[in-house]
Amino acid sequence: MAGEGNHNFHHSFPSDYRNGFRKTDWDPTKWIIYLLHNFTSQVPSIRRTPKNEVERARQRVIGEKKPNPRTRTELEDLPLVRQSEIEDRFGNEAVIVLEGYAVDVGGFAKEHPGGEGLLRAGYGGRDLTSGFHKLNHHTRHARGLMDDMRVAKIVYDGDRTYIEDI
Repeated sequence: MAGEGNHNFHHSFPSDYRNGFRKTDWDPTKWIIYLLHNFTSQVPSIRRTPKNEVERARQRVIGEKKPNPRTRTELEDLPLVRQSEIEDRFGNEAVIVLEGYAVDVGGFAKEHPGGEGLLRAGYGGRDLTSGFHKLNHHTRHARGLMDDMRVAKIVYDGDRTYIEDI
């Protein structure tokens, strides 16, 4: 089908208006949206994924068979925060908990394809892991962004623990 050659781009970057990110990619919808945006008031704003994020995603796909770019040592170097200290430490910050890590989403929240509100619900260190897994199948790119935004590893109190292979 015409325009489907870059359809995975749309899944990796759902808030981007393009399927084909190069100017010459066959993507008639992109061209129509672009023209409507520039020459009418029907499309007041459009979003583009920055070139550096597209390139990072490309490198992740290329290196998929290689070890995770965030090495075991780098993950072990993250500060440890006890579960009981999360609210005190991150109570006024745009930090959520995902998969046993504190993740600073402040710079990303406005770009989140599901809306800033979904992330805002977890600000202050609330655990959004179940929603992350249930609400949507996040792309490799989204998971890579999440890995890059990790600021601390959570040490769970009591009988709740994460057993991870990091």
